[in-house]
Amino acid sequence: MTKKYIVLAFLVAAVMMVLGSCSGSAETPREAAIRKAKAWYDQRVQSFRRENDSLQSLPGAATQIVLLGDSFTERLDVQNSFPGLPVVNRGISSDHIV
Repeated sequence: MTKKYIVLAFLVAAVMMVLGSCSGSAETPREAAIRKAKAWYDQRVQSFRRENDSLQSLPGAATQIVLLGDSFTERLDVQNSFPGLPVVNRGISSDHIV
């Protein structure tokens, strides 16, 4: 009789696992964070492209200092940190995720 209960419990657990995997595709917090990070990445890259187009017309455009990095770089106040230098900030928050 105990063996029947073990088999029954196993079957119930298996059915619950199958039903759980089929029940909608709600986005997990991790998936939401990744989706938001990718959207932010795409938005930043588009703004970089627009800025690059405007920089090309400036004299000395070929001698820019480009900062690459994550959120620390993105939040850096380039004008105050590197006064007088031709610095372009290309930091993207959560760049390590994407």
